[in-house]
Amino acid sequence: MEENGGRDAAHEAEEEGRTTDGVPQPRTDGVAGVEEKEPSEGVQDTKDEVVDETMESLGKSSPFDETPDRGFVAERFFDFGYLEDETVERYWLNPPYAYTTVLYDDESKTRYYNVTEPKLNETEEYVRRDMKPVVKEELAGRSFEEGEWDEFDEAVVEVLADYTNVFDAGTVHKLAYYLMRDFRGYGEIDALLRDGRIEDISADGSDVPVFVYHTDYRDLPTNVVLDEGEISGQVRRLAQRAGEMISFSDPVVSSTLPDNHRVHLTLGSDIAPRGANFTIRLFNSVPFTPVDLIRSNTFSLEQMAFLWLAVEHRKSILFVGPTASGKTTSMNAVSLFIEPYSKVVTIEQTRELSMPHDNWVAGVTRDGGGRDDETSVTMNDLLGAALHQRPEYILVGEIRTQPDVLWTFLQSVFTGHAGSTTFHATDVEETVNRFRAEPFSLPEAMIASLDLVSIQRQVRLGDRRVRRCARISELGQDDGGTVKINDLFNRDAETDQHVPQDYMSSETVTDIGDEFGWNEAELVEEVSRRKSFLRYLVRNGISDYQDIWAALFAYRRDREGVVSAIDEGTFKPSEIKINYYD
Repeated sequence: MEENGGRDAAHEAEEEGRTTDGVPQPRTDGVAGVEEKEPSEGVQDTKDEVVDETMESLGKSSPFDETPDRGFVAERFFDFGYLEDETVERYWLNPPYAYTTVLYDDESKTRYYNVTEPKLNETEEYVRRDMKPVVKEELAGRSFEEGEWDEFDEAVVEVLADYTNVFDAGTVHKLAYYLMRDFRGYGEIDALLRDGRIEDISADGSDVPVFVYHTDYRDLPTNVVLDEGEISGQVRRLAQRAGEMISFSDPVVSSTLPDNHRVHLTLGSDIAPRGANFTIRLFNSVPFTPVDLIRSNTFSLEQMAFLWLAVEHRKSILFVGPTASGKTTSMNAVSLFIEPYSKVVTIEQTRELSMPHDNWVAGVTRDGGGRDDETSVTMNDLLGAALHQRPEYILVGEIRTQPDVLWTFLQSVFTGHAGSTTFHATDVEETVNRFRAEPFSLPEAMIASLDLVSIQRQVRLGDRRVRRCARISELGQDDGGTVKINDLFNRDAETDQHVPQDYMSSETVTDIGDEFGWNEAELVEEVSRRKSFLRYLVRNGISDYQDIWAALFAYRRDREGVVSAIDEGTFKPSEIKINYYD
């Protein structure tokens, strides 16, 4: 994920429960503290009423003016002593039940992440445990399809109302929260998975804090601590959700959860001295757009206009960087520049790429269960099949150390197929040298068939870590046939600016001009028009994924009309019709 600065402020505020100026809105720690009510038959109908009453009372004296409650069953959690710590930020995770507080301990100069959920008293905790098998039995014969969770939630509340009619509506909904969290959610870590500003969740063993990687604060310990039974149960639950088998004989699994989060699981065994553990890499359900990356200064306006020109004219791009540097995010965003009805094929081991294109074939590998299992489908299998599908653009998920995959991908580029992929390295020179060496051993001509290399990095900016495109270079061959590197953009670390390096004279731009018969002035004008269009989207707060896609679609189909509408102030991407069959 990119840093949160890449999102539109108002859109973020809506998702994260903040006002647009960043001030937290009044929140509740669930419905605890609501006045006792007489039992009601229509418990589900009282939910909004209960929440409204809670919000109203909290508006007079917000709990966020004081230190939040320690959370439910506080003794289960690691005690950070946060009562004396400074609150950095609070926002919703699952309103009106769960929120988080980022806290700062001045003595240790450390931030940490505190989840607050409704607090259950001893009786409520007993009822919660007692109702689990009851709810499971009552709902066993009912089928809930994906997207029907509202119906599931209502069914849980109905069962609770029938069996716990001595409780007020607020207590019923507190109990329902935990039952829904544990049945269809992810139990103790469910609130963490709801935070769109978390990129990774790491449970490293039993009885130690779960860590998160936060887009704004980096690595943070949390107040979520799982004992041996809980973390083993979570590993099995996650494996089941991913459709995988995990056992002591096969204790390591890497897979994808239903919501496309990447998960790595290790069951407690001789290979895990600290016990069971898991890492979840969170997948952003709404991909970042070129506008997001411009706003966050990951790329400059000029870089993005250049990449738009390159992608539209079928130039291949390699996105290079270390882990979590934004390689896939950048590739996914730049792929919006591919022509709307072009045939696109994506190939991945773990599903991360998302395309708005209708003419898109998505391929994901399959592990057959053994090293030589004939039912396995590898990336190279999918890539070979893709070349028979007449693709106009091929996107390949991360290539690590698979010589056959890289060889086949570069063969496709070498023979005229446009494509992009990502690769682990720190710079252009290292990338070229790794391609030359074992296990790849690629010839110079094949390496040079790649048009562009974009170097992605996490860099320190004050006390924050941000993602930046550090360099864009083109590859070619000198007179002796050796790969040569020509820098087109570089980042100035002192000013945090992306500096162009006479990219308009590059072989990439010259080739585009030769193909379309454009002279230098016409090429400059073409890039300038694209910069002006992207600048309009940035300045006018147009950031919704579908709106960006619609705007690019309209620009390609009627550039003069779009420019005229922009000049007149009547350009509205949200009203543009894209698909003829809608």
